[in-house]
This record gives sequence, C-alpha cells and structure tokens, in this order.
Amino acid sequence: MERKFKCAVNRHIINKIQTPQDPEIFTTGFENGEFTIEELAAYINQGYAVTAQHKGRKRDANFTCSDLLMVDIDKGWTVEEARENPYIQQYAALLYTTANHTPEKHRFRVVFVLNRTIADAREMVAAYDGVVRKFGGDGSCKEPCRGFFGSLGSNPIIFGNVLPDNELDTLISSGSIKRVSDRVCCDSGNDLGARASQTSGDPLEKDQMVRLARGQGRTVLLKDLPKLTPIYCPKHFPENNPSAYVITNRHGVNGIRCRKCCLAYWPKDELRKKRLPYNFYEIEDLIKEADYYQTPANVYDPDEVGAPSNLVSNLLDELPGERTCHLFSKQYLSHFEPGIPLHEGITFIRSPKASGKTQWLEKIVLDCKAAGQSVLLVGHRQTLLQSMAKRLELTCYFYVEGSAIRNNQPDDHYAICVDSIGKLLNPMFRNYDVVIIDESEQVFSHLTSDTLKSKRRQCYQKLFHYLRAGKSIIVADADLGPITADAVCAATQSGTPYHFYLNQRKESRCDLHAYESEFHLQAELMDAVRAGGRHYITTNSKKKAEVLQEAIRYEFGESRKTMLVTSETTSQPEVQAFVNNIKTDILNYDVVVASPTLGTGVDITFENDAQLVDTVFGFFVPRVNTHFDIDQQLARVRHPKAIKVWVAPDRFGFETEPEAILSEVLDNAVLNDTIIGFHDDGRPLLDETYLNVYAQVTAMSRASKNNLRANFMELRRRNGWKVVSIEPDTNLMKDGKNRYKKASDVIDAKRIDEICMADKINPETYRELRGKRDMGRRLTRAEENSMRRQELEAFYREDISPELVVLDKNGQLRKQVRMMELYSLPFDRLSEGSKADREAGHFLSDTSADPLKKAMLYQLLSAAGLADESNLIKTGVVVSQHTLGDFAKVCDEYAVKIQELFDINVRTRDLHTKTMQKLSKVLELIGLKNAPPTREKVGNVTTYYYELDVGSLDLVRGIVERRAGEVVKPALMLDFHGRSSKTSMRELLAW
Repeated sequence: MERKFKCAVNRHIINKIQTPQDPEIFTTGFENGEFTIEELAAYINQGYAVTAQHKGRKRDANFTCSDLLMVDIDKGWTVEEARENPYIQQYAALLYTTANHTPEKHRFRVVFVLNRTIADAREMVAAYDGVVRKFGGDGSCKEPCRGFFGSLGSNPIIFGNVLPDNELDTLISSGSIKRVSDRVCCDSGNDLGARASQTSGDPLEKDQMVRLARGQGRTVLLKDLPKLTPIYCPKHFPENNPSAYVITNRHGVNGIRCRKCCLAYWPKDELRKKRLPYNFYEIEDLIKEADYYQTPANVYDPDEVGAPSNLVSNLLDELPGERTCHLFSKQYLSHFEPGIPLHEGITFIRSPKASGKTQWLEKIVLDCKAAGQSVLLVGHRQTLLQSMAKRLELTCYFYVEGSAIRNNQPDDHYAICVDSIGKLLNPMFRNYDVVIIDESEQVFSHLTSDTLKSKRRQCYQKLFHYLRAGKSIIVADADLGPITADAVCAATQSGTPYHFYLNQRKESRCDLHAYESEFHLQAELMDAVRAGGRHYITTNSKKKAEVLQEAIRYEFGESRKTMLVTSETTSQPEVQAFVNNIKTDILNYDVVVASPTLGTGVDITFENDAQLVDTVFGFFVPRVNTHFDIDQQLARVRHPKAIKVWVAPDRFGFETEPEAILSEVLDNAVLNDTIIGFHDDGRPLLDETYLNVYAQVTAMSRASKNNLRANFMELRRRNGWKVVSIEPDTNLMKDGKNRYKKASDVIDAKRIDEICMADKINPETYRELRGKRDMGRRLTRAEENSMRRQELEAFYREDISPELVVLDKNGQLRKQVRMMELYSLPFDRLSEGSKADREAGHFLSDTSADPLKKAMLYQLLSAAGLADESNLIKTGVVVSQHTLGDFAKVCDEYAVKIQELFDINVRTRDLHTKTMQKLSKVLELIGLKNAPPTREKVGNVTTYYYELDVGSLDLVRGIVERRAGEVVKPALMLDFHGRSSKTSMRELLAW
C-alpha cells in the first residue's frame, strides 16, 4: 500500500469538462507524479482526472510511461457483481463509480496498478485493448494518454492489489492480436469473409471448469464434454450469454473457441505444442521413414548371428512388388529406374518443378488411349489447363470463339477446371478409368475458395465421386503434402492401394536476394530496367502488377516493351498468344509483369538451360496466398541470372487446429451448404468429408500466412538456395515510394479516362451484364467500364465526364446523396416503405428503418443548431466546441442507435473534447462539410468557430433536385399524425 506508482493527475478538472476553458485545461493541466494507491483513490474521490505520464501537452505522441491500466464498464455488470468477481478481487487496485453512474444504469471504472512500468506507447495500447476485450469495456478508451475523469464523492473501493507481470503480459498478448480475416482481396486490401480465430496465449487450467449453456448454471469439467457443446466463455467478463464452443484437437484434447473473443483457448501443455513450428513437410518426413523401413538392409542386420546368408538378397528380390514408397533423387522422372508405371489405386508424385512430370503424364495418357482407358485431367486455372490439354492431347473443356468462351462437351479424354465440374460433368452418363490431378495442392485448395460460391457443393461432390470411381488416381505436385494426401484418402475407399514417389532432387541455382523494404526493391527494379536486359516481375496483387507496369511506362515510355498478365488481361488475344508461346515470345519483351494468373503450370525454360532473363523480381503482400504459392510464382522462370524478392514481414496468430476452424465455419456461416441437417440436441449434422478437406487447407494456409516471410525463406533454403538478406537503403526507399505514388496517380487517371470513353449501354444491357457477373462469369474490362458509366449517368442524370467520376469518389457521394434524399422526404412517404416491410413479416434487421434514420439525423442536427421544424438544414449558423453541449448529450444518449443506423461510433469519452469531430461525421453522412474555421484567442484559450460550407450543400441539393426532376422543397419534420413536436420525435426514436 505504501509503494508509489507513476501516473499524471489533473487537479483543475472536477468530474468532467463543464466550461469553455476546460478542454484546454484538460490538455495542459496534468502533473506527472508518483502516488500510492490510497493517494490515487483520494484524488479520484475529489473528482481529479488521471492519465499516463507525458511531456508537455496531453497527447499520445508525448506519452512517456505509466503504472496504471483502467477500463470503463458501462453495461452488462453491476458494481456488486464486479466486486464479487474473482479476477477483480485478486488483481484490481481500485473500483469507483463515474459521474454518470445511477442506480438504474451502473457505470464504473476498474483501476489496475502494474508491477512493471510500461514505457512503450504501442505496448500501452495493446494493454488497454487486452483489458477492454477481457471486460467488454468501452473500446474507444485505449490511447496511450487516455484521460480518465475522476468522480467527486464516489468513495472508491480499494482492493490494494498489484497486477503481476504474467497477467499484464497476457493482456498485452490478447490486445496485440490483429482481429482480421485470414484472407484479403489483393486488389483492394479488404478482408474476405469473417474474422478468423487466433490462438490465445492465455492457457486454460489443466482441469478447467466451464458453465454449460443449457445447464441452469451447472459447471462441469471441460475435458468431459463432447465437441461443439455450447458453453459460457471463462476468459472474459461479464458472460451473460453463452458465446463459446468446445473444440477437440487431433490428439483428443478439449479446448474452447469463443465467438466474442474471436480466440481459441487451449490447456497449457497443448498451447506449448502449438507454439512449435507447423510442420509443412510432414508428408515428406513420413515417406522417408516408410522408405527406410521398406528397405530390408535398414531393418535386418546381415551380420546377425544365425541369420541366413541369403536373407537380404532374397528380400531385395521380393521388394519391387511390395514397396509402396519410392525415394530417389533424379533430375528427371524418366531417369528413375525401373520407371513409374500406371498403378491401380493412388499414385502420388512429389517432384521438383521442371523435373519432367508433364512428359511422364504424356506417356501415361498415350498408354491409356492404347489400352482403351478413359482419362480425366482436373486442374484449377484455365491457362494452365489449356496448355496441359494441348500437350496431353486431351479435349479442353473450353475454347474461344471470337470474344466468347464456349464449352466442349465431355468425351473419353477430357480436361476440365475443378470449378466447372459441377456444370459440365454428369456421373450418370460418364465415368473415367484414370483421373489425373495436376498441381493437386492448388486444386484442393481451390475447392475452399470464395470464387466457387454456390457451385462449391456440386463441384467437390462430383470430384470426390470421380476419385472413388476411378481405377487409377494420379496426383502430382512439386509441394505435394497433407492437403492432397488427406483429401484423396478421404474421397477414396478405405484400403485403396497406393504408391508414393518422392524425388528429393535439390538444385542450387543463383542466390536469392531478400529485401526488407518494398520501396527499396522498387527503386532497384527501375534501375535494372534502365540498364537494359529482360526482367520478369511477379506479384500476388493485381493492383500492384498494374502499378508496377505503369511506373515503367511512366518513366521509359515506348522505349521499353512490356507485357501485363493478370485476370483482366488474359482474355485479350495478344496476352493469350503470349501465354501459349511464352518460351519464345518472352524474348520479345523487356519486362513481363504477372499476377497469380500466371502462377502455376507455366514453365519458362530455354534450351541448354540458357539464362535469357536477367532478373526475376517478386513483390508479395500478406494474407493473399501461401509461401508455396509464392515459390511457384517465382519459379516460372527456371534459370534467371538473379532473383530479388520482397515478402511482407507481417506476422499473425491465426488458429491452425482443424477442429477450431470447423467451429468457425458454423459461427460465421461461411459454408452453409455443408450443413446437411441437425441432431436432436440442436448440434449441426455436417458433410464431414468436405469439411475435413476445408479444415486441412485452411490450417496449412493460415500456418503459412502467420509468418509468410520466414516460411518462404525456409522453403527456399530447404530446396538448396542461398538466401541473402538486403538491408533497407533510406534514399532508395524514398525514391521507390515516390515513383510508386506517381504510377498510382496515373492508374487512377487512366481508370477515369476508360470509364469516360466506355461504350454507352442501356439499362437492359446493364442488367444482363450484372446478371452474368452474379452468375460467376468474368466480364471484360470494357464491359465493367460500361457498367460504371451507366451507373454514374443514371444516378447523376448527366453525361459522363472526368469531373463526375472524380466527384463520385468510387460511390461515396452516391451513398451520401441517397441519405440526403431520405432526409428530405416527408415521413408519410418513408412510413409507407416501413409499413410494407412490417406487413410482409420481414425481420427487423432486413427492414430499411428509413423513418428512424430521418428522425435520428434531425435530432442530431437540431441539437447542433443546424436544423429546426421549418428548416432541414440551416446555413449561416456558427458553432464551436462550447456550443455543442446538447449535440453531445444526444450522441451519448443514442450512441447505440447511431451505431446501428449509420455505422459510425460516437460513444467515446472524448465527446466533450472532440465534439466537432463527431458533428463532422454526421454531416458527412449527407455529403456536407464545414468551411475552414476562424480562430479566436483570449488569453491562453483558443477557440475555433465553424460554419457550414454552403458549396457542399448546394452540390448535394442540386443532385437531389436533378434526380427528382423538380425542386425538392424542404419537408417539415412531421410525425405520422401530422403533428410537429420534439416529443413525437423522441417517441419515434424510442420505437
């Protein structure tokens, strides 16, 4: 109790900001000091604010250190419940009610005093984030210098505890976890799908007790429960609703996945195992072990006393007919003796790139045709499959006729992409003797991708059928691993014979230069292009591919011939011709830039392994694909003179336990088509075969993305490469960044020009194109641009122009105009839509809530003085931080409703210090903004005065009028009965 702790106290503010001078005093009036817990409690009881120690003004950049961690509790708990909580009793220093606390609405703050001082601002933010996640507190209260108001006469409850280092580390670890999806759209950076589970460093007890969701409060041992049993999460407070499931790992050990925490929790021993590196090479290790024991000389000692002298030779004579694992090291598969025949059952081929897998498949297909056997080749990319079908003399499932893509009907020797199996193949009419899956890891991974959407179930079920029905199955991949092995074994009959051929050949080539700075490498790329020669650029981001090509064009113009291969350009005849003849045509270009569209199955090798490409450059962003995919992309050019790569260093903690991943599927409803029914107790009945494949694919992918850069470097080293790390060069980084920015601006300008020059289409054509896109057909760039033009012209009721495209801000202005239109309509018009929704029995979440949005906007703007019963928008009104008290009260009172209706967060403790920022967010909803402020300084207090920018109002109002075809007169704020009063408004908001 006598130990002193570092923080800062403001003795000039009592309870909260109340006068126009208080915001400045709140920022400048803190004094750094060291206080005992009792002294701190006394200051809080006098209403004094508390924050971290800092230099000068209270701002995050001035943070120096803190021994305090605080969390606001505004809902879910009463003070009495918090006092009885074991964690608070054991670790909290203080608990006090805030100035807004009432008997009906309990609002209080828990204070933790730290055993060690936090002196890093990022660590402070993580600690705040962790304690907020644990207690469900105010999520906005996590800045390093967050100020917490005192509470006059609150008489803080003193527990007197100090938070031990291990508990602080757990909170920091939880707060540091990035709650994001494990996949992004590489073109926009946006997350795809729901957030993925992370593995928490906070372990469960060995004999962890949990409360059953349906057990009337009964607690039982976690280890005794079946998987997917719903429970209350024991790791966060309060837990008034069950938010967790029991998950079971491959070792039969139970853990917990909590939807609210978005974390997976495991017992300490299992957590220790999970911290071990994911074994990407497990299959390789197992085959080596099996090969060892299938070699008699490694099992039987010929010198053993009493052993027959002919024992080993007799076993070796029998070996060829018994061996299932074949380990060798050859440059080409054709060099392996006695050769690889077509076996009945499953044949696994793992062999390095350019080791002759395709040549071997050519012979196999030729033998099958001679024997009258039917053959099905399954791939995952059109360009790769088209090339393979041509080499193996199979019928490719598609062909190009003019600008249209047509389908060939299936025959006995057919090649098809996995995502077209559902549409084109029918097991009732045709099965295949031999099924070949090339690039098998990619094919099975593709089954889990978002691009399949509604086709997924039919595609994977038909693929698994053909695998079961085939007499001979061949799966081949340079990185063949658990994904392929698990999927094929799950799809085929139990006991199906197999042969595994593992070619361990490692070929050391040029050094791989690994750059720590993306912009440094971009600068070196430009210097290399300037010096001449041929260069190949590969990336996992289509946008980055476009910008890099544009950067080269911007600097070198027509003096450098470039080729861009992305998903958007592959439909162009010149790009198709280039891909089909890439080994010769690449010599006609100075620079080739490729996205993952050219990522697999394309072999750029020259006669006698000639080094005709000077440099391969690689740029790889996180959460898009795996390090195996990256390796494939870089290996398209087999013998470059140099390889220079930047891989994003981002690290994540995504959960890789398959059972935890399966529970996510249920929680996030990302694969509803795999739920085929429900058990009597409500647990879902699942399509286990596919989900096991999905879990294995996702587990491997996440393990790769958790440490993408390190995993890629390790893969290259294992394959015999020397990796050279290149430290950042500040000047080159700056140069590369500037060039990239210029190229991005050019890309934006080009996009504007393309939309303006696009063919004009009518509404009917627009609907047809949108329908094709919704059905999964990829539109051409010209078609997409025509759709953008139609959208803009139809909405703004004017001809397309560069100014209009810029003004639209990628649809942001359209959204704002629609909200202004809603705000301008009378209530009776809006109520008709809501009434129709209710009469149709729609769920509340599916209704528009337009009357409520209009009412909420009016309530906010009128509280700010910018609207009244005669004017929807009042101009000429001057506001400042000090005149917006009523606005702040409305924000505070209806914070949850504002979040629900407009997806903006105003529930923060800085409402009275940053009220203008909140008002700006509200004005932005309807496309308005404030004019530049005027400043007035009286003594040491500076006040900023704001007035609505009339130009922004005229712009939005003009668009609304043009869309309506007539001047829209401001509607009176009338309730449904025709009365005009604030009371009816409040009633509507309450409704």
